[in-house]
Amino acid sequence: GDAVPLLESLQGPMAPPQFTGDLHLANGYRIGPSSDLVELNIKNKHTTSPIWNVIGKIHGRDKEANQSFPIIIGNHRDAW
Repeated sequence: GDAVPLLESLQGPMAPPQFTGDLHLANGYRIGPSSDLVELNIKNKHTTSPIWNVIGKIHGRDKEANQSFPIIIGNHRDAW
């Protein structure tokens, strides 16, 4: 993918296992720095569009304490 050249340009120490992914990088996953420069071309569309909330209810229970409680889960709408 597009990230491979950027990730392969990183030098420095090896990244911890929880920071690595499934890409087969020549030098493994590293945390930087890099002397390479990056140019980003961003093509955002600034529009107004409808949004909505998705709400669900999950009932939790702590069996040992014999107590019930709500479980709250959140996420940004634009998360990817």
